[in-house]
Amino acid sequence: MRDRKTCNRDRIYINASLRDGLLKECHKKKILGLDIMNNKDIFLLAVALGLNSPEDIQGKKDNYFLLKDIKAYDLAFFGAILLGKPENKDKIDQFANANVNYDEAERCAEAGFKKLKELIDSADGDNELLEKRVLKELQFLYQKNVASNP
Repeated sequence: MRDRKTCNRDRIYINASLRDGLLKECHKKKILGLDIMNNKDIFLLAVALGLNSPEDIQGKKDNYFLLKDIKAYDLAFFGAILLGKPENKDKIDQFANANVNYDEAERCAEAGFKKLKELIDSADGDNELLEKRVLKELQFLYQKNVASNP
């Protein structure tokens, strides 16, 4: 599903420490149902949570999933990350490059996984509270980034 002219990579990366840290904890404790979600969907949740505060991946990168797992309808999510920001409206050609979009998605996910960890820690084992806080955060991000931008 990828255009070889604009993409020379075959996978999405995350911070290597997440696999044995946050993600292992989420799977073991069945937090937010992440134990039954595929890696792509977990990644997209992290991207959404970190959309407004992208950070470079600190430390070693680890393969999280292959680009062959991205379906045609998923490509819109990756393209919208940079194009959805008002300051980028005149840079559409630059952001049509899949590599740029995947890099930014990884940066957003880095921040998003940190935000998810903060939400998990602050809920102190109360999964219902955690779910409410995650939904509230996603609603806030939707209002800020989608509903308020015509």
